[in-house]
Amino acid sequence: MDPLARLARGCTRHPWVTVLVLAAATVGFVAGAPAPERADLDEVFVPEELPSRQAADRIADTFGETTPALVLFDGRAPTDPDVLRAQARLADQVADPTPVEARSLAHAVEQATGQDPRQLSDEDLQAAAEEVTRRPQTAGLVGEEASLLVLGFPADADERAIVDATQAGLEGIDDDLAGLEVTASGPAHLTVDQRESGEGDLQVLMPLAGLVLLVVLYATFRRASDVGVCLATVFAATGLAYAALPWLGVPFSPLLFSVAPLIVGLGVDYVLHIVYAYQDEAATQRSAPAAMERAVHRVGRPVAFTVVTTCIGFGSFLASPIPQIQHWGALIGSGALAAFVLGFTLLPAAVGLRDREQTPEDRRPGWPGVIVDKLADGVGARPIGVLAGLAILTVAAGAGVASVDVAESVAQTDTTTPAERRLDRIEATVGTQASARVLVEGEAGDLREPLDELSQALADRPGVEALDSPTQRARAQTNGSLPAEDTYRELVAEGPPGELTADGITVIELRYDDGDPEAVFDAIRDTLETSPLEAQLTGSAVIREDSSGLILPNLVRSTGVALALVGVTLAAIHRSWRWTALAAAPLGLVLVWQFGAMGALGVDLNPVTGVTTAMVIGIGVDYTIHTTQATRRALAEGRSGAQAARAGLGEVGRPVLAATVTTTGAFLVLAVSNNPQVAQFGRVAAVVIASAFLASLTSVPALVTLFGPETDDDTSEADDPAAEPEARWRLHRVQCPACGASGALARPRSIAAVGEATCRACGGAVPVEGAGRPVPSAPEVGPFQRCLRCRARWSSDGRAGTGVELERCPRCGEADDLRRVQRVPWPSISRGRR
Repeated sequence: MDPLARLARGCTRHPWVTVLVLAAATVGFVAGAPAPERADLDEVFVPEELPSRQAADRIADTFGETTPALVLFDGRAPTDPDVLRAQARLADQVADPTPVEARSLAHAVEQATGQDPRQLSDEDLQAAAEEVTRRPQTAGLVGEEASLLVLGFPADADERAIVDATQAGLEGIDDDLAGLEVTASGPAHLTVDQRESGEGDLQVLMPLAGLVLLVVLYATFRRASDVGVCLATVFAATGLAYAALPWLGVPFSPLLFSVAPLIVGLGVDYVLHIVYAYQDEAATQRSAPAAMERAVHRVGRPVAFTVVTTCIGFGSFLASPIPQIQHWGALIGSGALAAFVLGFTLLPAAVGLRDREQTPEDRRPGWPGVIVDKLADGVGARPIGVLAGLAILTVAAGAGVASVDVAESVAQTDTTTPAERRLDRIEATVGTQASARVLVEGEAGDLREPLDELSQALADRPGVEALDSPTQRARAQTNGSLPAEDTYRELVAEGPPGELTADGITVIELRYDDGDPEAVFDAIRDTLETSPLEAQLTGSAVIREDSSGLILPNLVRSTGVALALVGVTLAAIHRSWRWTALAAAPLGLVLVWQFGAMGALGVDLNPVTGVTTAMVIGIGVDYTIHTTQATRRALAEGRSGAQAARAGLGEVGRPVLAATVTTTGAFLVLAVSNNPQVAQFGRVAAVVIASAFLASLTSVPALVTLFGPETDDDTSEADDPAAEPEARWRLHRVQCPACGASGALARPRSIAAVGEATCRACGGAVPVEGAGRPVPSAPEVGPFQRCLRCRARWSSDGRAGTGVELERCPRCGEADDLRRVQRVPWPSISRGRR
């Protein structure tokens, strides 16, 4: 007995017990989970082993880390005494009650003079300000008619609290200063804007995606209870997937929620196959448990195979060095497993509660059946044209692959949030705020000449607009010349404590033109390689650029691992090199189509859009497995290649098409998200899912129609042309008297020539009298008939047996594609098939 079928029957027969057990297990699972953690985008997209990240962590541990808030004073001269006093006053207001590190022209004056700018006269304050503007530490703080105040909040401060504190300090600050306009931006403001935009997406786009699922499912089943059963199962599986994250040690990050529609789409795929098969079996007026058992017996193995391949596809991401990709793999794999478990437990229990008294009545096929019929007719009538069209589409897509760029970072897209616009204005007014650091091993006081040479060389690099180092500060205090060693050591020792040198390391601050950051970083690294000092370039932009260099190699590696494992799995499933190659062929098509679509849509390859490659492997293989398994079942029934292709497409096409439309619709909703990464992911994902459907449900039937064998394997028996049209020979397992081979008989040419059977192993004659019998073409015979074209069912007075005449379908008139729907056991045949 099929264990999945037995499980589904038990859950259908005892629904309340099943629901209570699942509820208790869920409560214990959630209640016992560790406390969830949160992570920022910069953390989850940066591997810990990157040298630039390790250097940044060391600097942060030595000097402390802050989150900057940028306040622009625009409209008055930067050395205006009123502006300088306003900067000092604003820093004090924001620092109460949260201490902050302030950096501005006013604070540079205070460091140079040792006096609070608010205590100096206008003349002295302006003169001191004009003097310090020539120092390197004020680079990026002064413009022609503007100046900048940088407020460094503690690194662990909440972004919302930073924004609120900054805005509170700005209230009324420019009322007393004519012509002065004050605006604020910074990383915290960007994060808050993105978070609010994401929350808006969750409030609008997710319900809209749910509405799309609801409409498509209702149009598919036209029964509210069927829709409710499907949605309850897939949403419960999605919730369990996210509840599993603390157990897996995965922290929550904003982009984790962008794959929720993918989990829903996978769950819908599994559930639809079970529900469709249950409707087919229940229409024969069986009891609900018996109908569910038969349905799961029919589709359980293909669904289990698709779960394995999906987990392989997304599980390959666990080998990635990028944490977020690992998290996606763990989340989607958990969702697939949860959908699989609930599909064979919660779904049967819900059906058992609904159909306890009666089974669903027979229904006419909805829109999926109509579309699949037309698709089957087109593929069957013009298989060569279909394959030629697929080849042309693949070549066209391949031409666009070269135009796909690897993104500099996950956020390399144009955005229009208020914080982004304010930051653009700040950089246009006072210069770029793009900065990097060079970590130098050794104390600055011991590195006078080599550190000065390195600083001078870096300052001359193309794209470097400003540089701040201990030697540059020493030059600024001695009229531009490098002081003697004793004087230099005194100046370094008297400098601001803990700012550029401490605990055996020295930091060089760089500001650069971010028009082409990659070229700037390459020039800086070339200079560091020629320096005798041990130095490492770091900074947030540097870390992102280093991480982006891992995207393509990691994608190639994970895709290769996934394809290899999926290939092994397909070989184990089909146990035939021809069927394995046939099942893998659509994957190659969709992989090319994916990158061609990205090139056409102008979408860069980044960690977010790279997830779609796993979707090609995970979802594309799912569709292919369902199609090939159904086609092989039809071939085993004795159909020709063309008939089997049509029958297989008719059996699985409806649930696969419905799942494709629901998932594609959900991702198309995400394509209008305010978050550019989520929008890109939605567009690419929708194209990939539709492409996987198109490739699987056209290439496989077309190839089987053209090149498919008369039967599924060498020992299955084709229709006997000399016998009645409905009959063919199936043979018992017979041992060859010459070589001892068992079950390796050749098909007799006719019923009359049954004694002419030969052994496939040695070619000798094998007596087969009593070892074979003609059976109807359909493997399931009995008093009920089914049309595979329109899915109609009706009762027949015919009896099971040899040569039973199959009636013409009363609905569509089909006569060549009928089968009986009540199983009659037959003796075992070759290879143990029935």
